[in-house]
Amino acid sequence: MSEEAPKPLRVVIVDDEAPARSRVRDLLSDCASELPLTVVGEAASGRAAIEMLEREPADSMCACRKWTVSKLRSTCSSSSALRP
Repeated sequence: MSEEAPKPLRVVIVDDEAPARSRVRDLLSDCASELPLTVVGEAASGRAAIEMLEREPADSMCACRKWTVSKLRSTCSSSSALRP
């Protein structure tokens, strides 16, 4: 009996600065050998992230460090695209 490979973690990168999104993508790529993952999209704002997540579900989101927890909760609670 063979073990099934784990499904990759589906990740969205959200930051208003393109160089920061690129760097996060590079960091996630460096981790891919330890943790199977797929970057399913990038967004430059919370609203763009929500619109993207409504089309393309994800398991995790890497967001700009300037976002506060309350801002993330507010953005995320406005959409059914995000699972708890």
